[in-house]
Amino acid sequence: MHREGCREPLGKNQDGAKHKGRLHNATDGKQGTVVYWLDQFLLHCKAWVKAKTLAVSTLDDYWEAIMAATETRKRVALRVFFVPPRRLEDVRPNMLQSFLTTMA
Repeated sequence: MHREGCREPLGKNQDGAKHKGRLHNATDGKQGTVVYWLDQFLLHCKAWVKAKTLAVSTLDDYWEAIMAATETRKRVALRVFFVPPRRLEDVRPNMLQSFLTTMA
């Protein structure tokens, strides 16, 4: 059960259910934030690459857009721009436009 009172199916795998439970009970302040969902997306992408349903180059492109800037890549990343505690419901169209302008 979420803090907001809604239920989420945890699946039949006990280890997977425990992992989801730990995520929902985390106190690091990331649960439900944009950064949390970006991290979840990358985890799923890695699984898709392993299952050969996503190209490694596509994962690399997603990784570059999401993770922090490096010495070779100076652009602002989604994970940096949408730093916690920003939640999905807080994101507005003007924020996305601002991000895209920053990326240019």
